[in-house]
Amino acid sequence: MTPSRWEEVAEDYNRIFRKDRPYWQVMETALESAAVSEGEVVLDIGCGTGNVTALLRERCPGARVCGVDPAGNMVRLVKDRFRDDPMVEIEEGEGTRIPYPSGYFDCVVSNLALHHVLPEQRSLCAGELARVLKPGGRLVYSDLFWDTQGGRDDPARMREVIEELTAYALHCLEIGAPEMTVFLCQQLPLHLEEVNEYVATAHDWLGPLEEAGFEELEVVLPPPPQFSFKIIRGMKPGL
Repeated sequence: MTPSRWEEVAEDYNRIFRKDRPYWQVMETALESAAVSEGEVVLDIGCGTGNVTALLRERCPGARVCGVDPAGNMVRLVKDRFRDDPMVEIEEGEGTRIPYPSGYFDCVVSNLALHHVLPEQRSLCAGELARVLKPGGRLVYSDLFWDTQGGRDDPARMREVIEELTAYALHCLEIGAPEMTVFLCQQLPLHLEEVNEYVATAHDWLGPLEEAGFEELEVVLPPPPQFSFKIIRGMKPGL
């Protein structure tokens, strides 16, 4: 979504996603992989309403979390959510323009956010992620990733998008999350036409991340491996 469209859904976001078990399960798996320690400084890029930030604070009370999001309403909501927590800092920004100095973070995490980065800006985003990490810092990026290469008019890609999002929507209906079912159905034409939804293959991101200097890159399938969720992990080389 563009920032303006996220601002439209900001007030309802947590209610819509509240019963979406795959969303929460993938997030939990990603944060286990991040293995944040006491005293570390973590960036939550594309923080939305702050769900990743909240889980980080629960898991590691001694870690400081900085959240960045391009949508003004999201930023205001999450600032209010953590207004009494001195270990949380929220700023307006995005993956291609992170408002922090180089080498600032021990770990960068992102969940369901970087697929909004324009394809031609993935290399710029990967460079920014590497820039703000300390030497030896970790990247954990969870998102939807298609398995099929191809453009917006490629039949094989279109079939995968339809099948995966429909299966996800039907699963949410079965588990008692009808609002998420409606939301996913509304998202389907946007993903097919690539209107601010640029879900890539994992390979499409691994290339730019490797070029940006990340090492030990790997793709992890979170349990259960369904609905195209994947986690990319990597590390910035140490000194």
